[in-house]
Amino acid sequence: MARIVRALLGIGLLVAPACEDPAPSCRERARAGAADAIAVCEAEYRRSGAAPDGVDLASLYLGAGRLDEAAALARPLTSSSEGAIALRVLGIVTGRLRSCDDAIVYLATARELHLRADDRRNLARDNHALAGALHDCNRFSEALAALDEAMVGAAALGDQRLLGYTHLLAADLFAKLGYVRAAEAEIDAAQALRAPADAAWRSFLQGSVEMSAARYASASAMFEQALAARPGADLDFAARLALTISLQHLGRLDEAARVLATVADEGRAEVRTARTYVAGAVAAADGHDVDAARLLEKAYGGRIDDEWGVGIATLRGRLAWNQDRAVAEQWLRRAVDHAEAMLRSEPAVELRPWLLASWRTPYELLFSLLAEAGRGDEAVAVWDLAQGRAFRDFLVDRRVDVLARDQMAMRAQSLRRAVPSLASVPAAPRSGVPTLADRLRGHDVLLLVVAEGQVWSAMVVDGRARLRRAGSLAELEPHLVALRVDPRDRSAAAALGAALVPSELVPPAPRPLHVVLDARLSALPLAAVQRQGRILAADRALIHAPSLSALGCRSRPPATGVRVVGDAGADLPSARREARWVGERFRIAPLVGERATRAAVLDGGGDLLHVAAHATLAGGAGALVLADGIVSADEIALAPAAPQLVVLAACSSAAALDPDQLGALSSAYLIAGARQVIATSRAVGDAGAGELVRRFYELGGDDHPVAALAAAQRELAEQSTFTDWAFFAAYGEDDSCRQRGQP
Repeated sequence: MARIVRALLGIGLLVAPACEDPAPSCRERARAGAADAIAVCEAEYRRSGAAPDGVDLASLYLGAGRLDEAAALARPLTSSSEGAIALRVLGIVTGRLRSCDDAIVYLATARELHLRADDRRNLARDNHALAGALHDCNRFSEALAALDEAMVGAAALGDQRLLGYTHLLAADLFAKLGYVRAAEAEIDAAQALRAPADAAWRSFLQGSVEMSAARYASASAMFEQALAARPGADLDFAARLALTISLQHLGRLDEAARVLATVADEGRAEVRTARTYVAGAVAAADGHDVDAARLLEKAYGGRIDDEWGVGIATLRGRLAWNQDRAVAEQWLRRAVDHAEAMLRSEPAVELRPWLLASWRTPYELLFSLLAEAGRGDEAVAVWDLAQGRAFRDFLVDRRVDVLARDQMAMRAQSLRRAVPSLASVPAAPRSGVPTLADRLRGHDVLLLVVAEGQVWSAMVVDGRARLRRAGSLAELEPHLVALRVDPRDRSAAAALGAALVPSELVPPAPRPLHVVLDARLSALPLAAVQRQGRILAADRALIHAPSLSALGCRSRPPATGVRVVGDAGADLPSARREARWVGERFRIAPLVGERATRAAVLDGGGDLLHVAAHATLAGGAGALVLADGIVSADEIALAPAAPQLVVLAACSSAAALDPDQLGALSSAYLIAGARQVIATSRAVGDAGAGELVRRFYELGGDDHPVAALAAAQRELAEQSTFTDWAFFAAYGEDDSCRQRGQP
């Protein structure tokens, strides 16, 4: 619900006109919020007929929400000396009317004209307006690039007001992606906006961020603060609507209804749709299901885009859940279709999991509905749409256009470090790509899903899925925490084994068990889970995959060569001994100390790379700490080649903060082309990691790593005083890909 207000406002487009510079008298009145600002500017334009006065007036019309008048005034001015500014006004108006492609063309043309004229002030404003249009069209990676240019330009000009509004737009974008901390940082960076009208916008955006984080009490306070500043009509409408939503979430339904009654039902179609949607949500919360259904269906039939469609269809599907499951399914499938359309419109693979995480609810509801109906294959197919999306898209078509880039702005929490361009990969299925059924055939799979607070265990054998409810996440959480703290906790291991692992998967079997974990269960040390008094690794070799669609063998060129890197900081004595032992085993000199460099882990492919060093999370993504600096997961993923097998005996080398775990070092090496990666889900001890590594290689880890890891874990569970073995896992392909002689 928080997003519907931002979608209605087209916030990036609305704030852009506020940054224009009308003639002095207009500017003074406009910035002071004077009621006669437009009248004064109209008089000036009637008197002068000059193009500069015309575009100033058009900008004021735009700021007042008088879109038809703004467009009518700007259109004939496109051929004047102020044609570029007139195009910007037309672009903003067009975007407000939900014509994305036309808006972007107008704004990109204005930017090109100002670039040719070397008009840096207007160029910065063009970038700001274009970022808003791209944001509202759900083209977020391009919006990030335009915002970065707008920020750089505004800072160079010393235009603190434009810079502040650009920070607000960045905050809204990050909130839309669900990255609340970055959004909060951008709100803080906009504190220079102190004029009453500007402060009202800042309060509104801060309330939107609070609402995205489900902090509805503080959100309500921010919206009331924005309204207290007596803002213009558009912001007044949006703030009242947002306040209604916040009060509804707080259960203060009478107050929500009173505020909603004060929201003017303006003539614009998108305004009526938003008001109807919120009225439906309030009616649903108040138990008036019939009225709610009628209002939501009316809103859905109005002027909506995919973002609105997801929200309305999801709420309508939830409303039908207890009355008619067929109707609920119909609406939830519509919601998923809208979400998929949004994903296809975003070319940046890295942003897709954040988008998907923001719109996870319809996938969860549809999965739950199908699972409860015993339609296991359909439920699994729906979940595969939502799991491992970015990773799968990289594997389907790894066309990386840019090899040098900074980390994602979301990871760095700084828009000024936003990537100038991102990997562009289509999200839609491509011809020649195996279907999900093809990928599952011949595999044993354990899929653990968290949907609507419930944990589901899905067993897939030879392409057929069988699901059962394992219990609520809240019920299982104490056992998950206990096993993570101590993998020898028999009570927790047995409870989780009984809940999560179907008995059919327990008997020893020659082929490995592929594991796909919900991101909220990614820290589970599954090897230590017990059934019938035995750890799972004792009976099955486990291989983790980011999604069901990532199963199978990939072609890759043959490679030879071994590299061993360790103890870059000369502070891990066991890691140094480990590196020397591995080096001796393969008769090579290990790269330790000052020789453990970035180049050592980035250069070339080979058959094996072993790393025994520190790892960290830098900006939310994994990174190896080496003698001459860190190597980020981003750099690894974009490397031209990767070893066949990578062993990362480092802390949390399979962990990241993004929803798909795409930023994990293990994922990065798989994306770069590795067949298999051995990595850790949490911090491990120096000595315990060394013990696991030694046993792993002694059991043939370089030839069949998945089986060797399971065997090593089985032995250490029985013999070792250390428990670090439980936090190692194999990722990628199973050993049969090597054994079948795949290139």
